[in-house]
Amino acid sequence: VSIYSKFAAGESSGGEFFDTVCFDKDVLILMASSKSYVASSAILGHFEDLRNSKTFDEQSFEKFITSLSYELKKFQNNEVQLTLITLDIHSMQVSGYNFGGATIWKKACALNVPNELELNPTFVEKAKIDFKISRGEQILIRSAGYARNLESTELERNEKWVEFLKSIENKSVYEKMSELFFKLKKDLTKDFLKTDASVIIIEAVSYT
Repeated sequence: VSIYSKFAAGESSGGEFFDTVCFDKDVLILMASSKSYVASSAILGHFEDLRNSKTFDEQSFEKFITSLSYELKKFQNNEVQLTLITLDIHSMQVSGYNFGGATIWKKACALNVPNELELNPTFVEKAKIDFKISRGEQILIRSAGYARNLESTELERNEKWVEFLKSIENKSVYEKMSELFFKLKKDLTKDFLKTDASVIIIEAVSYT
């Protein structure tokens, strides 16, 4: 499995961040955003506990969501968006949860629907992600912040975004990343985007 990522900074308070951790059998991926640096610190602290546990099943993920949700309730301005998935590098099964506006794409098809779910164990069934990829395929994780930067552009319309993904489908990962972030920045008059934006591309490498 090969993992590629790119980030562009925005002007809004708080911010986006992500982490990917590779183990012998799994890849663990976190993509999150918050409006509070205290909330961001809490997310990273709980993620560190999860990665150190080296147990990435449904029970451990729900424990992570429950404990983080409890801590976030202590803070003001605690709104967060969070995607947490694991990829089994043998079966190529992807599973996890998405709370918020991030979307996952494969061959220009969305594998999940953005939502407005609160990070809360009550909503884990609605937030669940579960799909499989094949060797040689790629998935693209587009952050909620990336989507917000598309507002008021032609790519805000889903059909235009799909057309764009199809137009770069046969390009290299590096070319794709360049095109993805060129689209965000081409009409900017400032140095920064409206909000932070992140993209992760995961490639399930074919056996030779």
